[in-house]
Amino acid sequence: MGILMKPIHVILLLVALAVAGTAASSNLWTAITGHTKDLISRTTADQVITGMVTAEGEFDQEAEGRDLAHWANGTVQIIEKNGKRYIQLTEDFNSGPLPDGYVYYSHDDDINTTDDFDSTRQIEAGKLIKGKGASFYEIPVDAE
Repeated sequence: MGILMKPIHVILLLVALAVAGTAASSNLWTAITGHTKDLISRTTADQVITGMVTAEGEFDQEAEGRDLAHWANGTVQIIEKNGKRYIQLTEDFNSGPLPDGYVYYSHDDDINTTDDFDSTRQIEAGKLIKGKGASFYEIPVDAE
């Protein structure tokens, strides 16, 4: 799979260089590099942390706001290990093409739209490491 990715990188780079002189080149460059990183992340090794599973759930496949580009499927776990807690996106995780995805956590239920999102109640765990497959994110000790 990694060999097939190389021509894509070359094509994306050539497209980016061709438009480098335009006013929108910064936004286009950001989108191209973001999508390239997302594609590469999908082929990297899974990142799994083992420990006690204290909570588990799945992404809502019927959630309002899902479309061809904005979706995620799979299982999410809260793992405790050595006095720390982690969000684990499991091996079955898969998302739409995300040039700049982030993982958030919250006690709130049914956060399905932009209107449901409240940055004072949802806490950023970090930038999405992998668009497909397992990755984990530490939850700060002082988080409820």
